[in-house]
Amino acid sequence: MIDLEKYILVVVPAKNEERYIKCCLDAVLCQDYSSFNVVVVDNGSVDKTVKIVKQIPEVVLLKKKDGTISSLRNFGAKYASSKYIAFLDGDSVPPSSWLKTGIEVIQDEKVSCVGFSASRPDARACWVVKTWALMSSSAKHNRSCYVHWLSSFNLIIERKAFEKIGGFDESLETCEDYDLGLRLSKFSRLFFSDSLSVEHLGVVSSLREFFQKELWRGKSNFQQLKISRDGLVGLLGVIVPFCYLVFSIMLIVISFWNLQVLLLFVVLFGFPLVFACRRLKSVEQVRFLPKMLVLASVYLYARGMAIFWR
Repeated sequence: MIDLEKYILVVVPAKNEERYIKCCLDAVLCQDYSSFNVVVVDNGSVDKTVKIVKQIPEVVLLKKKDGTISSLRNFGAKYASSKYIAFLDGDSVPPSSWLKTGIEVIQDEKVSCVGFSASRPDARACWVVKTWALMSSSAKHNRSCYVHWLSSFNLIIERKAFEKIGGFDESLETCEDYDLGLRLSKFSRLFFSDSLSVEHLGVVSSLREFFQKELWRGKSNFQQLKISRDGLVGLLGVIVPFCYLVFSIMLIVISFWNLQVLLLFVVLFGFPLVFACRRLKSVEQVRFLPKMLVLASVYLYARGMAIFWR
């Protein structure tokens, strides 16, 4: 019997996730927590995603074509009333204690939302995966702490807080979790916990995929900035990639007039060097610095180009 005071609605948006969706749902259904239901919101998959989900009787399948991932999550959250909502990407695999641990954290009256770290890549992962694991948003946290936003690939939130801010902003194609966190943190606290980790299977496996993903992720940066008015931090997130892109193009043009190599180095590697060094946590990680510089440069190029990409 479901305990309504502890009931969690788990919402999994999905589109063409046939490679991972079964692993994701099997992990959710193996939680050591009894009061929850699982809803998968399919966004017009053309692979075997729907067929796989239909074969799992404990999971409710909803369909919503078109729209942003924010709209999928909001749509799924409306399926049933619950005290808590847990959002999980279709390529994520949580440990059995995910829901139970999350609810324990939210019992703190100051906290309305919790998210957990991503699992570290294994030894077989390519250099892009290993290096980005040191540079991603959650990697900057050395331990459990309060934060201003949490990645939505695994997120547990009180429904009353979620509804108070109107859920995810459906006009944003990307950056929706960042926007949600900023609005939520105005009256409540968000907690990043390293007490467990969630495996994120659908990571990029090449430099080209990394560029394409960051280009896509950066599409809503400027729009999100206008909506949230995230001060200097949000402004720098738009200006720095844009300046890096513009300066690089300018230097390529000016290089025909034999511009000093030092200036080229400062512009092309100065920003990435600062970005990469901020993510270093130990002396051991210094060996990753050259690779971090490459990824930081590609990241800045992609985010800069995203301003013009629609």
